[in-house]
Amino acid sequence: MFHQSDSGMTVEPTATLDPSRLERELLRLVRDHLLDGIDGDFDVLASLPDAGLDSMAIMQLLLLVEDRFGVWLPEEDLTRENFACIRSLALAVIRRHAAGGADLGGERGGKSGEKSGEKSGGEN
Repeated sequence: MFHQSDSGMTVEPTATLDPSRLERELLRLVRDHLLDGIDGDFDVLASLPDAGLDSMAIMQLLLLVEDRFGVWLPEEDLTRENFACIRSLALAVIRRHAAGGADLGGERGGKSGEKSGEKSGGEN
């Protein structure tokens, strides 16, 4: 069963993530939201950097992954290897999900992170 996120995207329950379905969904997200005009040869093994995915697109992709799958990739997962292609990104999402990385809103920056920042009194 799916539910709507705050942004209106459909969020997949994260009890189990099917690798091939995840790859297809990530491919669709990248094609539809980040890489306008990409040709039909772009697949799950195509190089994301070579296709034009820059640092701003990576941030957008992180937000799309969180919104769509409820999984946030923390800083230590933001490696060239994990963002080399759709397949490596899917594996990183699955690893983070298995490690309990789903629904970590309060442990990172952003909407819930602001509340935790308020609790600390703005200390860095």
